[in-house]
Amino acid sequence: MDGNIWELYGISSNPFTTEPLLIKGGILRIECFVGREQEQRELERKFSSSGSSRILIIGDIGVGKTSFVNYARFNAIKEGYFTPIPEIAVLHDWDALQFVVNTLYAIYITIKNFDDYQGLISKLLYKKLESLFEINLKSGYSIGLDVAGFGGNYGQSRTAPVFMSYKAVVDLTREVIIEIYNKREKELIIHYNNLERIDSNDIIRLFGDLRDFFQTPHVNFIFVGNLVTNNAIQGIPQVSSIFSEPIILRSMSYDEVKEIIDVRLNKLKIEGVKQIKPFDNSALKMLFGLYNGNIRHILNSLDKAVTSSVRNIPIVLDDSDVARILSNQIEEKYLKDIKPRAKDVLLKIVQSEEITNKGISDALKMPRPQVSIYLSDLKNSGCIVLRRQDGKDKFWASAPHFKWLLLKKPDLPEDLNQKLMPKFMK
Repeated sequence: MDGNIWELYGISSNPFTTEPLLIKGGILRIECFVGREQEQRELERKFSSSGSSRILIIGDIGVGKTSFVNYARFNAIKEGYFTPIPEIAVLHDWDALQFVVNTLYAIYITIKNFDDYQGLISKLLYKKLESLFEINLKSGYSIGLDVAGFGGNYGQSRTAPVFMSYKAVVDLTREVIIEIYNKREKELIIHYNNLERIDSNDIIRLFGDLRDFFQTPHVNFIFVGNLVTNNAIQGIPQVSSIFSEPIILRSMSYDEVKEIIDVRLNKLKIEGVKQIKPFDNSALKMLFGLYNGNIRHILNSLDKAVTSSVRNIPIVLDDSDVARILSNQIEEKYLKDIKPRAKDVLLKIVQSEEITNKGISDALKMPRPQVSIYLSDLKNSGCIVLRRQDGKDKFWASAPHFKWLLLKKPDLPEDLNQKLMPKFMK
């Protein structure tokens, strides 16, 4: 269908987007954030405590960690705190200098967007930053920036510059922090993302080098990662000793997931147009059970089910419809090209939260070398992911959308549009 299918439902855009809620901008405003009241209060208490802090937010991919931190920072801004607007996406090949340079750039680009930057830092210090990030870059120098996340227009080389020492950049960053703190009389809040994508050895190397920087006064450093990230940090005693207890974000309750979607539908409602909810509660309950409350996977599934079935009328999907649509998606797009025994391996992984090579071999009575070959093929085709590794044992899980194979597929003799049209007409 041409055009915006969501208009059929009386909503202006996709309510199932899984993009994090941003402090500024985005399809959905940050006010759409729902839940996590206890964890928000815990984070706010850490912000209000005097001094600096190192805070790790951990949880599975898709539970809403980035939106959680962005909402806390949004509220902190209203209380007078300064925080760089963009989250800083840490890359696996960064060294300590690149980490600090990107931190300073995030601070600078936010100050630059203020109507009156002198409400934050002196003119002299602003000119230093301007010289570093504008003049040098426009002259063709590389200063180790990954500007893509900040909407920059300069080159994206991350090669550390030979003309800048680590100490000089740290000293300049601390000078900026002190001036902002003296103006605001509140600690800064700096948010780092992507740590769950970084190998433990890289985290240990990087954080070990940055220990002294993390003790910069008047800063709340927030890091978003997972259990592996926490284990890596705990493996560096001199670093773990300066971190507070991590804040753990678990999967949401059914009522919270339902409220999140209802709030989104309300915010996106087209004024003067009747709104129709694209699914009923049976579909949501089924997906909630399938993904144990993981909001990202639930939203992705609803998005796929609706966009794969809607043509010219606003279909309301129930659990049977969603099960049929999603499981067919996997069978038609993936399973037909997978060898029978590799399919057995995949289905065993789908049925497990996580499973090792040995577990698969024992369950399927299949030689381990053969299992390894199939696992390599399935990984390369995006069907499975390495969830974690404990020594030599690798723990595998299916890609989230392959869980659709666990949904029961009822026989639907009628065309989907015809079957559901009475729901729309009532």
